Amino acid sequence: MGQIFTTDDDLPRPIEARYCTPEPNVPVLLYEGRLRIVQGSDAVEGDGTIKARWLPQTKIAFIIPSIVFGFGRFDECTVELVDRGWSCKGTIESRGYGGLRGIVDRAEGGVRSGGGPSGVRVAEVRAHVPNFLRIRGEPLARPNGNGWYNGRRRVEVAPWRLTLDELESKPGEALKETGGIALTHALACQRIDSAAFAPDEVDEFIELLDTVLSFCAGLWTGGTLATGHDATGALVWEHWRLPWLSSYEQRRTWFPSYYVENVFETIVPAFAKASADPVVKRVLRTCLHWYLEANACHAGLEGSIVMALTALELLAWDELVNRGTTTPDSFDHEAAFSKIRRYLTAKGIPFATVPTELLAVDAFAKTEGCADGVEVLTRIRNRTVHPPKGSFKDFPFPVLEQAWRYAICLVERSILAEVGYKGHMTERLGWTDIVI
Repeated sequence: MGQIFTTDDDLPRPIEARYCTPEPNVPVLLYEGRLRIVQGSDAVEGDGTIKARWLPQTKIAFIIPSIVFGFGRFDECTVELVDRGWSCKGTIESRGYGGLRGIVDRAEGGVRSGGGPSGVRVAEVRAHVPNFLRIRGEPLARPNGNGWYNGRRRVEVAPWRLTLDELESKPGEALKETGGIALTHALACQRIDSAAFAPDEVDEFIELLDTVLSFCAGLWTGGTLATGHDATGALVWEHWRLPWLSSYEQRRTWFPSYYVENVFETIVPAFAKASADPVVKRVLRTCLHWYLEANACHAGLEGSIVMALTALELLAWDELVNRGTTTPDSFDHEAAFSKIRRYLTAKGIPFATVPTELLAVDAFAKTEGCADGVEVLTRIRNRTVHPPKGSFKDFPFPVLEQAWRYAICLVERSILAEVGYKGHMTERLGWTDIVI
C-alpha cells in the first residue's frame, strides 16, 4: 500500500527547475553580464547575454551589442563569462551594427562551472526535459499551494535513482497550438546510496535517458540545461547541455502515457540492460533515429516507409549476422522481405498475415501477389528507390498510409523486443492498448 497523504501540505513538491519557458519558444536567459571573446592573441570584452534559443533551430547564442565592426574572424573562439569565471568554446557568426554574435559549441556542451568536471562533487544532477508527454504518476503539490496533481515517476537503475516530474506550469495547451519547444518536465539523478559524485559520472545515464525519453515521446527530446546541487540543494555546477530536440507535433507513439501504470518504470531499466552491450547500444540509437524521422513523416509516406525499413534491416543484420550464423554476403543477397521475416520470427513478432485493420494493404497484397504485409512494405520501398526503367509507380494513398503505420508498428515492436520489454503498449494499427 502506498504512502497516505492527509493534506496537500504533506505532498512532495516538484523538482525545482532552474529555468522555465512561460510560453513556447521563449528564449531562456542563461547569463547576463560581462563577456570576453578570445581568438588566439586577440580579445574583446563588453556587456552581453547568452540565451538558449529554440527556433528556427535550437542553439545557445551569445551577443555583445556594443561591439560592432572590426573584431575577429567567423571562426572558433573562447567565450569567457567574466562575472562567473567560467569559459566555453564558441564560434563567431556575425559582426556589425547588430553587435558581435555567435553560438556556444553544442558538441562541447557549454559551461561546466565549479572548476571543471573534476573539481566539484554533487549530490544530485537535475535537467530540464522539453516537449515530453503527460505521464500520470505519483501526486505532487502544486507550486502555488492550490491542490495537487499526478506528475511524478521514479525509477532505479543501479547505481542511479531517477525522478521525473511534470512541471505544473508547463505551457502544454499552447504547445498544441503553436508547436515549437517548451520545457515541460524536470528530471533529477541521485546515487541510490546517496553518495556524492562527480557530475560527469552521470553523463552516460543521461545520454541513455535521451534515447528512452525520445522513444517514448516519438520525437527528439532529452535532458537539457543540466545543473548540479550539493546535499543542501545549493547550485554548485552547471552544464549547458543541449541534446537534439524536435519541434512539438501531435505525434503518435507506442507509449500509453496517461492511464497505464509502470510502463516508464519498466522501459528505462530495459534500455539500460540492453545498452550495456556497446554494439546493441549503437544499433538502438541508430534505429531510434530512423524511427523518429519515419514517425514524423516529414519525408512523405514513401520516404518514411524507406526509413522504417532501414531500421528493420539494421536490426535484422545485428540479429542474423552479428549474433547469428548468416554471413554478410548471404545477408546482402537475400531478399529484404525474407531477412526481415526471419528477424521478426526470431523476436516473436507476428507478421504472417496482413492485420485486419489494413484493408487497403491486404487488397494490394492480393493484387500484387505478396505473401504478407512485410512483402508489401518491401515492394513499395523497392519501387520507390529503384523504379523500373522508364516508369515510376504511384501508389494509392490508403495503401501508403496503412503501410506506413504498419512499418512504424513493426519498428516499435522490434525495438521493444530488442530491450526485452514486457508490458503495455499502444498498438497503432487499431489504436488499442495491448500487452506484449
